[in-house]
Amino acid sequence: YHDAATNALAVASQWQLCVTYFIAFALMSGSLEATFELGILLLVVNLAIVVTALFLGIKKNTERVLNEATIFKLRHALTIEKGIDKKKFDAAWGGLEQADPP
Repeated sequence: YHDAATNALAVASQWQLCVTYFIAFALMSGSLEATFELGILLLVVNLAIVVTALFLGIKKNTERVLNEATIFKLRHALTIEKGIDKKKFDAAWGGLEQADPP
């Protein structure tokens, strides 16, 4: 996904579905017995996945914003330096033209 937060939520949703379907398969195959504790465990796992995804999404978005701000500052500095270099080049070129008339 283009947005880091969307990507984190998509991965979290994928893990939630995987864990939930695995528990459902284990229940249907008879490997596990449906108990209150199993339901609480499944709820805790799903909530932990959501909280982790939100934390990682916020962290990635913060890093992206800081990176974009740094890129903006560097591009601005490059524009200023380009203008200064152009003036220096024009002055040096003018000096060369005066030193060697046609």
